[in-house]
This record gives sequence, C-alpha cells and structure tokens, in this order.
Amino acid sequence: MEVRTEVKQGTPVIYLSGEVDMFNSPKAREALQAQVKQKAPTIVVSLSAVSYIDSSGVATLVECLRGVKAYKGALKLVGVNPDIKDVFRIARLADVFQILDTEEAAFGGAAAPAPGTAAPGAAAAPPQ
Repeated sequence: MEVRTEVKQGTPVIYLSGEVDMFNSPKAREALQAQVKQKAPTIVVSLSAVSYIDSSGVATLVECLRGVKAYKGALKLVGVNPDIKDVFRIARLADVFQILDTEEAAFGGAAAPAPGTAAPGAAAAPPQ
C-alpha cells in the first residue's frame, strides 16, 4: 500500500493505493491522524486506487471520522470502487461516511453522492 498526501485548495487530500489491510493500515492511520491532529476542517481520502480493504482499514477510517467529528470537521471519501463500497454497505457504514464519486465533487463540483450513499444531513429517500 502507498500513501501520498497533497494539499489542494487548502484541503489535505490523502491518496491510498493497493491493499488497506491489517499490515498496511497503520501507515494510512499515521497520515490520517496527522491531519486530525492539525484539525484540518475537511480531509479528503481518495480510495480510487484501493483494490482491497479489510476491517482494520475500515476501522482506521472510522477512527479518523470520529476524530474529525470531535472538532466538527468533515471527512470525504472519493473514488470508491463498487467492491469497496460493498464493504461499507455490509458494515452499515455507507450512510455514516460522506462517499462521493469524484475528487471534484469533494471540492464542490458535481456534488452528487455516490449511488447508495447519502451526504451528511441529507434525508433518506422513502422506500418505493
């Protein structure tokens, strides 16, 4: 797994790639917690190059989300492929995280949430 952090429009964007598992998630945690410690108002995490995530990877993201919410910040997951989205759905976390289709959406362009997910504060659609 590789972790790379860039700042775009004053917002940290953390790019994860490869497998985010129990062996690699500490590296992701370190990058995420560095941003939480700085109280970044918004943290964007790109999962577009992630091929696999296990429960420790999900737990790392949950820990980051809790930290961000403690100071009323935002964590946005972008570029989540269908297999990874399924992991969030199965864990009943798809509506807990703000999951967006593209990085551009995280910065205000094409801001529709990914199908099957809801933006925070959005009302769920009634069943049909």
